[in-house]
Amino acid sequence: MKVHRENDVYSTLHITGPTYVSLKLTLASAPVDDFPVDHVESQLRTPPTADVVRIATTAGAARANAKYDVTFFPAHVRCDVDHYRPESILDHLTFKIVEYAAISRFAARVQQHISDSPLTYNKLAAECGVAKSVLYTIAKSGAFTGVEQKDAVTLIEHFHLHTGG
Repeated sequence: MKVHRENDVYSTLHITGPTYVSLKLTLASAPVDDFPVDHVESQLRTPPTADVVRIATTAGAARANAKYDVTFFPAHVRCDVDHYRPESILDHLTFKIVEYAAISRFAARVQQHISDSPLTYNKLAAECGVAKSVLYTIAKSGAFTGVEQKDAVTLIEHFHLHTGG
């Protein structure tokens, strides 16, 4: 699953055969009560209520905030739900979006560490298998100053997803 960002809007898709969920979130740094929820009408299923969407996306953001020690909260949601039981999927997609937003907290330090290593970041990116291996070795060694191992592993996973290696 890939997360995309355009200006202030994060988006992702979850596709499972004939059903899907499309989620677009605008995030805020403080909780927003009764944030707007826009639905794209489905011909096959009734979309979840705005309250269901608010509860699910707030829960997903809360889990990611706790895991990565960040503060991102849904401020506006647009979703297209054509799936049974969308609550858990909306929670999961929101978690992934906030996780993606949290990467900026530690990505610069990781990239600096890589640029200081004998291999350049561009060379690592060009050889994705090598990049993943080197990043994983660096993460296991704990050589990141001020970056927790779990954060480095998350960055590696996203590097792997977005470079296709």
